[in-house]
Amino acid sequence: MDLSAFAADIDELIEAFVQNGVQELSHMKDVWRSRSFSFIHEARPPQVNPGFFMQSLYSYALDFLGHASTWLRKVGGLYVLYILYETQLSVPPYRIYLSLVDLENIYSIVKEAKALGSHTALRVVNRMITKNFFLYGSISLSWKEMRETFEAAANKAVERVNKARKRILESSCAKEHFQGNLGNELGLDGLVLLNKEYARAKQCVYRDASSSRGENANSTDSVLGEELINDVKVWLKKRKSILNGETKGENTMLEKPPAVRDKEGENGAVYDESEYQDNGSVLDLNVSVENDNSFEAELEDALNWD
Repeated sequence: MDLSAFAADIDELIEAFVQNGVQELSHMKDVWRSRSFSFIHEARPPQVNPGFFMQSLYSYALDFLGHASTWLRKVGGLYVLYILYETQLSVPPYRIYLSLVDLENIYSIVKEAKALGSHTALRVVNRMITKNFFLYGSISLSWKEMRETFEAAANKAVERVNKARKRILESSCAKEHFQGNLGNELGLDGLVLLNKEYARAKQCVYRDASSSRGENANSTDSVLGEELINDVKVWLKKRKSILNGETKGENTMLEKPPAVRDKEGENGAVYDESEYQDNGSVLDLNVSVENDNSFEAELEDALNWD
């Protein structure tokens, strides 16, 4: 299942956040709500596993933490990651899977936020850690990296097949089989002639025997040699396609693998939903604000989505 359209939506959201040059979480909330972006959860295709869908959205946002060119895009990816977790429809919520590379990227974000004095980004990271948003692992689930890995494996398999084909065709023994004529080697011309003579003799015998009994003797037996010639023609056509490398569509092992599928996908990948879900309850975002001038009040107000 191709989920690249959701990645494009997240790209547009972060670009809209970057345009005003404001790095506060409250600004991301305004951009999010102006686009009614929470509907992204309801846009999940029905055949896609919910856990896999959420991890795909998380991986899109995590890509900005390590590959974004500017600080605003990095912090925008951090805010999107945070809000995706808070606004998801699943109860308990699906936790964010972090690989070692993702952990290094978040650590870099923290160091950069300290250097730039971005207290909001630091508070968001601290809240995500203390509220147990993360599920830690060692294997990267980055959508981009998985796609590149699959394409590299498919290209390597095709390259090996092409090398094997080239070595076979360069072999003198193989040339005799690939460049020879199967019909001549089997002597099909003589077999066809012999079979036709046999058929004519059989017709004469049947005609003489049936005429004496007043019967009609029309033999519809097919000629064996002609059937073999047809088989040879089919083989020559298939051999030509093999020599020219026209095997696409015939051998699915050489085709590029599909995108990662859901739990019941054909590739056999199984995702245990319980591993990605938090056993606790969803954070209650309906908080009361006593002092709108304080940083805490500003942060909590940004988290109030009702």
